[in-house]
Amino acid sequence: MAGALALLLFTTTGRAGVPIADSLHQPFAASIGLSESTWAGQAFSSGSYTALEAVHLNLYGGNNGTFSVQLWDANGSGGTPGSIVETLASGWANPTTPDTDNVVSITGLNVSITPFTTYYVVVRPDARSTLRWGYTDSESGTGFPSEFTFTVNSGGAWSSPDLNDPQRMRVEAVPEPSTWAIGVLAGLTLAFARRKLTVTNCRTGTQT
Repeated sequence: MAGALALLLFTTTGRAGVPIADSLHQPFAASIGLSESTWAGQAFSSGSYTALEAVHLNLYGGNNGTFSVQLWDANGSGGTPGSIVETLASGWANPTTPDTDNVVSITGLNVSITPFTTYYVVVRPDARSTLRWGYTDSESGTGFPSEFTFTVNSGGAWSSPDLNDPQRMRVEAVPEPSTWAIGVLAGLTLAFARRKLTVTNCRTGTQT
């Protein structure tokens, strides 16, 4: 039983993210140019998950500036970004590579999200900074089609959300730790009970 508890502890602390939105492997079509006043947001649905684990973005072609990535709710006018929920990355160096398939990964987040809720991943370059975010002309992929929007006045107003040409990204999430632990513990308890029953039956001359 001690071994089972050790396995439970390892499993609950080493949870892997599950993709809940993924257009990253769809073919690159073109990109949107971003600046300190022009930001872009790509929506995703949290599904039944309660914690954001990682975000992977097709960013490239930046200058020597920095950028930030934020999680916004979708409570703005017409389902646009409303308010910042969490800053996922701040002051990161722009990817200057010209590689249109370059991916920037933000991992180990453990940011709480509400199940069955729409959020936006918003990319916003810092002062005097520019970079590009690739998009695809495919609406396929886990969690897609999903809405895209942009602003040209630093979030003062956003474009009407559009399902066409979504930004390339992958969002990964994990269940609530207690839910994950309960599921693992239930499985271990069942396995232990079956093993004990088999050993008992063998000692009495029967086999299951």
